[in-house]
Amino acid sequence: MSGNAAPRLALDEASKLRVPREYTETLERLRREFGHSISMLPDGSNRIARFNCFAYGLGLWEHDDYIRRVNAAN
Repeated sequence: MSGNAAPRLALDEASKLRVPREYTETLERLRREFGHSISMLPDGSNRIARFNCFAYGLGLWEHDDYIRRVNAAN
């Protein structure tokens, strides 16, 4: 794994959290610990179970079919 493995592993674990408050608190703790600049987009704060940067970047996160598929998978 290139770069510093500790922050990568910690952020990977944080990405598995599904409670918005726990996720934002963990990101803040990791920001203090590792100095990263990752933040949650306001658009995704209430839809954390089906919101990710890929779906957002591709404009899929608001499409009904995407939401149905993600809900069915969870």
